[in-house]
Amino acid sequence: MEIHLVNFIFLNFTVVVLLVGVIVNLKESYLPQFVSQAFRYGKHKHKGKTNTIINLMEIPKSCFKHFYAFALFWSLWGLYLVLKTIILSTPVPDGIVQFLDLVAGGSYRPILVKSSSALIAIVLLSIQCVRRFYETWMMQIFSSNGKINISHYFVGYLHYFGAVIAILANTEGFVKGSKPSPFSLNKVEIYKFIFIIIFHIAWKQQFNSNKILVEGRMDQNGKISQDHILPRGGFFDLISSPHMFFEIVIYLSIFGIIPESQTWLYCTIWVTVNQIQNALLTHKWYLTTFKDYPKQRKAIIPFIL
Repeated sequence: MEIHLVNFIFLNFTVVVLLVGVIVNLKESYLPQFVSQAFRYGKHKHKGKTNTIINLMEIPKSCFKHFYAFALFWSLWGLYLVLKTIILSTPVPDGIVQFLDLVAGGSYRPILVKSSSALIAIVLLSIQCVRRFYETWMMQIFSSNGKINISHYFVGYLHYFGAVIAILANTEGFVKGSKPSPFSLNKVEIYKFIFIIIFHIAWKQQFNSNKILVEGRMDQNGKISQDHILPRGGFFDLISSPHMFFEIVIYLSIFGIIPESQTWLYCTIWVTVNQIQNALLTHKWYLTTFKDYPKQRKAIIPFIL
């Protein structure tokens, strides 16, 4: 029996985060302490008694930078393959086709995505990875005592690995015996241009939100504070985690470009569930940390959630 490994990864990530996240948000006392400690990180990290084994599995939160370096390389490599295949009409190497067979469903992979749509999707994903690389390596301020469980670290690698595969797996030219269609803007449906615009709005607003978080950690003299602050301005006036909200919008926008891809759908669901659970915990942290926290702010979806 042939298994679609990438779909399996995204579905399992979704189920685990949804189940554990709901319990942590609603009935955390029902969970073993070590599960809660492993799940929480950042602002809403576990407080109190810790588990010795879980402590050994924790690494500095700044290690997030590593998988964004991988994401940058991996997405640009995917972009190179798509460009080379479409623009130069170069057949995809057999080794890559066989690799996609291995991780994306076996020898029979249906052609679901037009090569022109895949090119747009991989360009957008690459732009996102370039910016996230810049933010984590050049902008973001990591607390010296910030820790993450090593499982979060590996999930980051698997996510970006799967995201690029999701775009390539069922695209013309990347399925055995198929050829890509010549790229032409005239062949791109009008509604997809709307999703491109939405992507760029979300991309810019996510950058602005991350910039607000960074600037809030520095005083007028540029001295960095280890303490988390109450962010103000931009979409922070509406929700506690606009950067997480726009992450969801970014993935939904790419889904609008390649709606035929079931794998990208699973990727988008996983991102949505993960961001919502994290945002809810972050919102609770803000409410308990800042007694004057603005009451009109929601957790992640303006005016709703």
